[in-house]
Amino acid sequence: MQADMHGQLADHYLHKQNTVYYGSLFTSCLLLSLTFVSDDFIARTLHLAPDWFKWLKALIAVVNFFAGLILAISKPSSHAARHMEAVNHYTRVLYAIRNLDSRDTVSEQDLKAIEDQYLDTGDLPRIPGPQFLKLKKRYLVKIAISRFLEDHPHTWIWLLKFKLWWRELTSGAMPDDTWTRSSKQIDS
Repeated sequence: MQADMHGQLADHYLHKQNTVYYGSLFTSCLLLSLTFVSDDFIARTLHLAPDWFKWLKALIAVVNFFAGLILAISKPSSHAARHMEAVNHYTRVLYAIRNLDSRDTVSEQDLKAIEDQYLDTGDLPRIPGPQFLKLKKRYLVKIAISRFLEDHPHTWIWLLKFKLWWRELTSGAMPDDTWTRSSKQIDS
C-alpha cells in the first residue's frame, strides 16, 4: 500500500510539472507569435483596441512568468523523484519478503534484517496527512477492481467503478447516526 501511495503522489507531481511546464511553453510561443500581429488585424478580428490587446498580452506574460517561477521554486519533478525512491524502497522490501517466504527455514536474523530494511525510511518523503485517506481509498478501489477483473477481464473499468460506487452508496455501510453524530461533534 505504501508503494502504491508513493507512486500515486509521484504521478501527481509529474502531472503538475508537465501541466505547468508545457502550458508555460505554449503560452510563451503564443505570446511570441502575437508580437508579429498588426494593430489593424487585432482591431478587425477581435474588436479590441490595440492598447487593450497590449495590456492583455502583458498580463498574460506576467502570469506566465510567475507560473515558470513557481515551477522553478516548487520543483515538482524533484518531489516526484523522491516519491519514486520510496516506491523503489518498498518494492525492494517486498521482493526480499517474497524471497524469504519461498525459503524453507527462516531465521530471526533474516526477519530482523528485513524489518530493519523496511523501517529504514529516514530519507524517504512522508505521505501528507490530508492526502492519506484519499490515497488509501484509491488503493483499495484499485485492489477491488483488480480482483474483479481476474474473473471478468472484459469488464469496462469505468462501469465497474460506477458499480462499486453505487454498491457502497446503497449498501448502508455507514451507521444511520453517522451524519448526526459528526454534526454534534462539530457543534460542541
